[in-house]
Amino acid sequence: MSLIIILFIVMLVIFSILWGNRTFSVKTLNQMIYHMIVPCDGTDEGIFKDWFLNCAPPTFLTHFNRSIFII
Repeated sequence: MSLIIILFIVMLVIFSILWGNRTFSVKTLNQMIYHMIVPCDGTDEGIFKDWFLNCAPPTFLTHFNRSIFII
């Protein structure tokens, strides 16, 4: 059971990194960490919606497909 949760988190991180590279043109991991730490006070709500719509569906689909093969 814990393996399935770990795989879900790993897939979410992978899709989030790919989304971050496409959205912000971030080149290094240090820049990604900086952008995550910076306060989101002036951030438009659309950026969170864009992240959710671009990262959640592929994560759930990939996780569902992989968990079928593991079980």
